[in-house]
Amino acid sequence: MVEVRTNRRARRLVVRVLPHGVVAVSAPTYATWEEICGALRRHRAWIAARLAEEEQRAALLPGADGTLPYLGRRLRVVTEEGRSRPRLLLGAGLLLVGPGNQRPAVERLYRRRARLEVNRLLAPLVARSGLAPQQVRIAGQRSRWGSCSSSGCLSFNWQLLLAPEPILRYVVAHELAHLAVPNHSPAFWEVVGRLDPSFGSARRWLAAEGWRLRLADPLVGSSNQPRSSIGT
Repeated sequence: MVEVRTNRRARRLVVRVLPHGVVAVSAPTYATWEEICGALRRHRAWIAARLAEEEQRAALLPGADGTLPYLGRRLRVVTEEGRSRPRLLLGAGLLLVGPGNQRPAVERLYRRRARLEVNRLLAPLVARSGLAPQQVRIAGQRSRWGSCSSSGCLSFNWQLLLAPEPILRYVVAHELAHLAVPNHSPAFWEVVGRLDPSFGSARRWLAAEGWRLRLADPLVGSSNQPRSSIGT
């Protein structure tokens, strides 16, 4: 699938391959359709290689093996006949799902949980720093882990729950620091360092492993298990 988006601030055509086999073209508003098609033709070999790489990566995504990560924990995904909504049992290391492809339902559950986990990690940082967001949002950005608006709204990608907890803590600290320094100057990184002294390792982890933070599609349970045996 090809997605074309125009950007009035863009000065050139940019072709990217996004997760799930999406070829995205960012183009200036004055770009013609012929120019866009020409860019796709010129990058045909590169696009094919990246699509093949994405297909290989899909087999390694969370949920492809019947398990899901949750802030460093490993959950076994168990299919239960008749279940309409996923249920998270952190203590038992289980995620109960209904039959069929449960990816959309699991995403909704992770989104709900992301708000709880972000607020849990945010609260002590706010108390310590005196920095306080106007609003906290949970989103599903394709190319960002978080953002800070000029109005003080912090947004976080729910897929960060698929990473170890120190990674989410770093992104929370990163966006909170933007309330003090809106750019990425040395002064900004100094604030981040005060909020999260180990942010360097988390930043490197995201750069190397961030591609893994999305659910496999389809996502299915690993096995059937009677309700009574897991105490639900």
